[in-house]
Amino acid sequence: MGKRVILAVAAAAALATFFVVQGAGARTDGNAAAAAAAGCQLNSAKGSIKHVIYVQFDNTHLLRDNSNVPSDLEQMPNLLHFLEDNGTVINNHHTVLISHTAGGILSSLTGLYPDRNGATVTNSYDYYRPDPVTGIYSGTFTSAFKYWTAPVAAPLDTKPNMVNGDSGAATNTPAPWVSYTRAGCDVGNVSVANTVLENNNAVIITGGPTTLSVAALAGATNIRVASTSGFKADTTITIENESAQVLTVGTSGASGSGITLKAPLASGHPIGSKVLGPTATDPTGDMTTIFGEGTAEWNEGKLSQTSLAGTPARALAQADFVGIAVHCGKSDGSVCENNPNARTDPLPDEPGHYPDFQALFGAKYVNPAIAAGANVVHDINGAEIKDPQGNPGFPGFNGMPAA
Repeated sequence: MGKRVILAVAAAAALATFFVVQGAGARTDGNAAAAAAAGCQLNSAKGSIKHVIYVQFDNTHLLRDNSNVPSDLEQMPNLLHFLEDNGTVINNHHTVLISHTAGGILSSLTGLYPDRNGATVTNSYDYYRPDPVTGIYSGTFTSAFKYWTAPVAAPLDTKPNMVNGDSGAATNTPAPWVSYTRAGCDVGNVSVANTVLENNNAVIITGGPTTLSVAALAGATNIRVASTSGFKADTTITIENESAQVLTVGTSGASGSGITLKAPLASGHPIGSKVLGPTATDPTGDMTTIFGEGTAEWNEGKLSQTSLAGTPARALAQADFVGIAVHCGKSDGSVCENNPNARTDPLPDEPGHYPDFQALFGAKYVNPAIAAGANVVHDINGAEIKDPQGNPGFPGFNGMPAA
């Protein structure tokens, strides 16, 4: 049995995600694939299974909404014919309520409704705060798109984003890759909700990064910036490499009232200079969760966050670390074996314990592991897989055509 394909249908924004379970030693570079090693034990009555490919379509209809218009799946005839010729296509018109991207994908992966996997009314949800706030919903929403073990909103809520209470306690929801990795197989994920890093957040930024809309002269006590959003009085900001204390915050743009400073600037700064508010470690960010504060990866995430929008530097950490991961088995030939970039794959609440497993997080580390050391992987047409800024790696959650 060469391949097994599972089609899962959910309803929300149009999106396709997938993961591939591959035998240890079966590495790919473009179109090439080596045979799976015996270490990956996925056997069936019909013979050895070399790959399991799980494809999840979001807001894709199997049946016709209008009898005269081909369904979404019919408009992908190569996929439909492959499914019909090699397996069984079934549909029971069922989805989670309320249906959103995260809820649909995560329920398919876990077999649990959102009230039991932690991703309730997605794609963001409300949580209880222990500290008093102004207004019943003030500051209490968080994104469901965080890594599997990331906290809800530390330090206010340190329970896992993916949380299950079936045991009577709040524990991390069992992860979908574990059955395969325990069988010695590597599980590659692309854009599959919460099995990959969903963000490159290392820090929380209070204001900016933005730019000067008008050149600031030495001795000035007011600067005009493209956006004053997030800036606050009595905080320290930087204009390029100069620090300044904020007195008041006004309106944005060259003709706005800008940001008034407590003391005159020591140096002049040209139009377009970067202006940045204070930063603090983001305890909920995926870079903090997986790599930890102060690591090289975390610092790259911080640098990207504090770079100007629209630049390759701003996009680099997402291309390097977000959207792609391999959860590794322990068999000889695993892409994690003797790989210095492999990290602990922590699942502290996994039933039956999950010790000493590793994973590769991000294309920066996955690409060379599957492409003979190259930092870029090619699609089936030979084109390099890059982001819109030209960074090799993850092309974005909406940037993955079939090739």
